[in-house]
Amino acid sequence: MYNINLLLQKMLKSLLLIWTCQGIYSFNLDYEYTVFKQGPADSLFGFSVTEYNSGSKAWIIVGAPLANSSYLKGSDHLNSGGIYKCDPASPSSDCSQVSDQIMFDDKDNNGQETKAGQWLGVSLDTYGIGQPIIGCAHRYINHLNGNYRLLEGKCWTIGSDFSPIGEVDPCRKRNEEEKSSNLNHQVYGWCQAGIGLKAIDETEIGHRYLVGAIGSKDFVGTVFLDVDGDLSETYVNVSASWVDSYFGYSVAYGNFFSSNVKGFASGGPRHQSFGKVLLYNDVKSNMPTQELPEIFDEFQIASGFGIALCAIDSDNNMFSELIVGAPFYAESTSIYNHGKVYVYEKSFKMNKLVLIKELYGNRDGVSDVNAHFGYALANAGDLNKDGFPDLVVGAPYENNGQGAVYVFQGAKSGLITKYSQYIVASSVMSGLTKRSLNVPLKAFGRSLATGFDMDNNGYNDVLVGAYASNQVVLLRSRPVIEVHIKVTFTPENINISDRHCSVDGKLTPCFNMTFCYNFTERNANIYKNTDTIPIKYTIIADAIQRPRINFFKNGKNKISETRLTSKDLKCIALNLYFVSNKDGVIQIYPDITFEVMYSIPYGENEFPKPDASNKDVVSLDKYPRLDENFLDGKNVNVNIKKLKLAFQRECSDCIPDLSLSAQKLQTYRLGRKTLVINVTVENKGQDPAFDVEIRFRFPKDISLDSMIITNVIKYCQNNICEVTNKLGKQAKLVVGVVLNMNSFGPSSENNVQMSINSANLEKNATLGDNSINIQIDVKVEADVEIMGGISTQQVTYGGKILGESAMKSVNDIGDSVEHKYVIHNNGPDTVPNVNVTIFWPTELKSGKHLLYLTDVKPSTTTVQCITPSLNLLHLLGAKSVLVEDQGKSDAGASFKPRKIRDLSDAITSNVNVTVEKDTRKKDGTILNCTTAKCLPIRCTIEKFAASQTVAITIYSKLWKSSLLIDYYGEVLTVVSSAEVSVGANISYLADPNNNNNAIEIFTNIQPVFAPVSKEKIATWMIALAAIAGIILLALLVFGFWKLGFFKRKRTDSKYASKSDDKADKSLLSNKR
Repeated sequence: MYNINLLLQKMLKSLLLIWTCQGIYSFNLDYEYTVFKQGPADSLFGFSVTEYNSGSKAWIIVGAPLANSSYLKGSDHLNSGGIYKCDPASPSSDCSQVSDQIMFDDKDNNGQETKAGQWLGVSLDTYGIGQPIIGCAHRYINHLNGNYRLLEGKCWTIGSDFSPIGEVDPCRKRNEEEKSSNLNHQVYGWCQAGIGLKAIDETEIGHRYLVGAIGSKDFVGTVFLDVDGDLSETYVNVSASWVDSYFGYSVAYGNFFSSNVKGFASGGPRHQSFGKVLLYNDVKSNMPTQELPEIFDEFQIASGFGIALCAIDSDNNMFSELIVGAPFYAESTSIYNHGKVYVYEKSFKMNKLVLIKELYGNRDGVSDVNAHFGYALANAGDLNKDGFPDLVVGAPYENNGQGAVYVFQGAKSGLITKYSQYIVASSVMSGLTKRSLNVPLKAFGRSLATGFDMDNNGYNDVLVGAYASNQVVLLRSRPVIEVHIKVTFTPENINISDRHCSVDGKLTPCFNMTFCYNFTERNANIYKNTDTIPIKYTIIADAIQRPRINFFKNGKNKISETRLTSKDLKCIALNLYFVSNKDGVIQIYPDITFEVMYSIPYGENEFPKPDASNKDVVSLDKYPRLDENFLDGKNVNVNIKKLKLAFQRECSDCIPDLSLSAQKLQTYRLGRKTLVINVTVENKGQDPAFDVEIRFRFPKDISLDSMIITNVIKYCQNNICEVTNKLGKQAKLVVGVVLNMNSFGPSSENNVQMSINSANLEKNATLGDNSINIQIDVKVEADVEIMGGISTQQVTYGGKILGESAMKSVNDIGDSVEHKYVIHNNGPDTVPNVNVTIFWPTELKSGKHLLYLTDVKPSTTTVQCITPSLNLLHLLGAKSVLVEDQGKSDAGASFKPRKIRDLSDAITSNVNVTVEKDTRKKDGTILNCTTAKCLPIRCTIEKFAASQTVAITIYSKLWKSSLLIDYYGEVLTVVSSAEVSVGANISYLADPNNNNNAIEIFTNIQPVFAPVSKEKIATWMIALAAIAGIILLALLVFGFWKLGFFKRKRTDSKYASKSDDKADKSLLSNKR
């Protein structure tokens, strides 16, 4: 057998309370002047509530499941719970416990039952005015035969004089029928009857009840029905998948399947972790007719589907909608437990209930976290007397546990899915604070009750429990009045030619308005015919147009007055006149529209609000609301009534047929500030068009400048241009639309949309030609020419050969060589980007330096150059600006790329340059990109305007040592070259002349060496040198003679003959 304490703990943790539909309203609920009741601390006062009328007086009935009983003796009085009655007409917390049973102590009852901790007041309901109240304690323990402690639950009925009548204990009857071996949780041992409760008062069947018992049959749960005096119960599916479903946790009673036979519903919020509702088509049925939902939504898992149920016929079609609360529903992990309410109604085609709507509370993502919207539901009845019942939904833990209540209006189409009133606990607390009641409401909306008029003004009021702070709040309904307005005009229509009123010395048309008003009260029993209510009326003339008429009384088109209004009709007279527009014209279309707005000026001198600090229960009878919805939180709600005054004109309906046409492809020459598009406006209809206007939609880089109409420039606002006040039938007009193109570029969006309309609408069938799309075709044509400017014509080389390491300054390298390139745009258009590439001979074929690059200087900031090798050796005296390394040159040498901007003191967009045409002959060896290695210097000219000229100057040093080694003594010519392009492979760019897109500049290089001396030598020096030479020769001959140099040696004859013979033979052998 289960441990009873563990079972009780399990039930406490999972306990959720259903509130059967009882009542609450719509927009006329007042939250400033509430009736507030405080219960005992820690008693859960407000866990259940019901409104009650004993037949002679209204009472607030409140359940407090943990209160100590005033009527029980011994230990049973501790936390046994209690039912309290409170006077709604009293401002004090004068609540007292109701005697629900005969007093007894534990000894007198021989330990046959345990009422301590029984949770009396867990649910409450009433059978009607003057009829009994029923209250339950689902944790009541019966000591069956003195041997078994059974958690059966029990309910008691109380009479209109608050004396006990009887007991309702369906589980005891079942346990008495069972054998002792079956007195456990698998049958009825812990059925816990009384959480779900519905009292039924039907003329045909009398007082009956539905009591849910969630713990029966292993917590599958069931519903007990008292039918014709016999105890019946719903069928229980005892399969394993139905265990712990908690059916009977909520119950509802209504015409779900038939208009004349009532059925009921039972909620099982824990069924298979999703929740399920069982529907029965008759109170005598014990087998379910339908199960909801038929298909589970993935978001419904652990949503508590079925915790709360309610039946309501919100559209008065004689069939009840079933409202199902799922307070733990969450569509995301960040907004959890915000809750959801499902609305089901019978489909006659399918003969079953189907989901027709879903209701949500506040979904701002902050206050709705843990809101538990749908924890309590109540059928409010027709709270605002509009003929349709309304629904109230509680969200007890919204706004960090303070709570909120929502009202959804009924209508002919059923429940309106957007709530009509939203009352948060903080608004109620604000009103209580003004009465020095500084109370923190908690779990406001956990229980709801309605169905009775608690202050005798003919409107149902709403009782809201806030058990977490042991409080209840009565929200009373304010009376609803309807204001009626009747307006007549004299004359009934306007002829603008009839000008008989003088304004500022000019005659103008005028007319009279008769304004009549009164009110009626929906309940028709509060106000007498002589009673008055201040109503503030505001009349706006020509509300949908620029004002064409004013009131004589104030010279404006708007007038406001507060008038005491009664049920009797009263009238006032107002005079009005016409004013012309800026063109001096009174436009006769559309008709004049009047808006009449009326409100109750609460808080103003004419109608002060009731004293908020008054601690008495303030009467709301003379504190009405207007009949339409209002913006919640406002003290004044406003209604609007629209009226029209017609003109006399050539047509009544005035249906035009407008068309708009233009060339759909417009050519735009880039750089122009504006583009003019000629547009034809035509009215093909048989009626005139009034207030004709063209509306535009532009991409971000195009804007509307103006419009040219009959040679008159007209400026427009908000991309709307007024074309004419009136375009007659079969009339045509050509206008020039001027577009501002200052920000437009080749990559900009180029689609312009235009549409035409008039104040008098045309038929849908003729709207096809009212709009056009125009494409802007960009064209750029420019003859861009490159020329040589003043450059270095000749330099020399010679002197010593120095290596790189010996170079300290650029002046050690050699002479300066400067080449200037001049680029000119001959037009006619501006070019977005011009590419200039200069090929600079930096090295000889041998890899030695040739023209050492020191600087690249554009003449303007619109020119940007990238060069890879400025002052590569970081020598002193160079003009270069160094930037970060980017790679290697095209020639294969290591380099550091530089981005060069103009460094000159004066920078202008147009530069005066002198162009020199060099026709000198190129002498000697040519050093160009074929015979030397060239470095490309790439420059870009941005927004190159027509007639603009820019220059790029290249500064370098001739590396003389390289020429001394490779070209010693030779005459040379060094050549640089450049070319321009205006956007290769770009379709909209064109250069009509390609013959001037390239140029060469050369510099002559001459060798220079030291000259040989040519001075004459003296004769005596020549003679002296000859004599010295003869003497020297004689001394040499004498010396050689003395040494025997000139003496010949002879050999023996025997050797001589052989030698001679051999020589002779050799000579002979060589003869031919």
